Amino acid sequence: EEVVWATGGGNILVRDGAITADANVSGREPRTLLGVREDGSFLVLECDGRQSAVSSGLTLPEAAQMMLDQDCIQVINLDGGGSTTYVAKQPGAEELSVINRPSDGFARSVSTSLLIVSTAPSSTAFDHAVVEGEYDYATINTPVQMTAAGISPAGNAVDIPEGATWAVSNEDWASITEDGVFTGKRLGEVYVYLMLDGQTIGSKLMTLTNPDQVYFEKNKVDAIYGSSVTLPLRARVGGKPIAINPGDVTFTLSAPKAGAMDGFNFVAVESGLKTLTITAAIS
Repeated sequence: EEVVWATGGGNILVRDGAITADANVSGREPRTLLGVREDGSFLVLECDGRQSAVSSGLTLPEAAQMMLDQDCIQVINLDGGGSTTYVAKQPGAEELSVINRPSDGFARSVSTSLLIVSTAPSSTAFDHAVVEGEYDYATINTPVQMTAAGISPAGNAVDIPEGATWAVSNEDWASITEDGVFTGKRLGEVYVYLMLDGQTIGSKLMTLTNPDQVYFEKNKVDAIYGSSVTLPLRARVGGKPIAINPGDVTFTLSAPKAGAMDGFNFVAVESGLKTLTITAAIS
């Protein structure tokens, strides 16, 4: 039989629909996997790891089972670890970019790569819109700006047709302005839609929830008497960034006479104090 394409790699995790003995490796690592389905289609799976706050990786048995669950009957484990790097051209983008979070903290130089190249002809016709927000998670009453980019059938950037409007799946749960500022009203999941002539041309799922962690990106900031400084406060839920508002946080000053909080900003007063500790906690 003539070989159409072939690839080499490390462990064979699945052969003819069954997990192999080579998959019996329990260590969690970043993984890059290639699977083939019975109909000849294939699936590439990239999983980050070695970053406890973000991703822990997969064992080979977990990876094999995950690919089986996606109907792959042949699966090979490619080079992982710091070599696991996913580079792609995002819809509407003109340049390639690193999509995942490599465990080295940067894209490692590698000698071989698996390339998937589209042969679709270029097009300037509008096909759909990609809706994005700075966050996927937000607390109630926290505004999140939404943006939309027009995409052609070939993935090229095109203009969104005039007349497109914003909407949400449940106006009792959230609202959105004409300029795309989304604000949640109650906990749950809400879709943001971009509409055109009564049809949905783009969507994004927003989850309204509460943070389980708040933290400062810096341990020290400088403040000038009589001036305001924005505190580098961030929040997470399940390890994911979440948009919050000042009402979600309680601030405690070790010396209240040193100043006051104005939202996420600290306003210092002429107190003679040289240092101050500000503690943030989830309200």
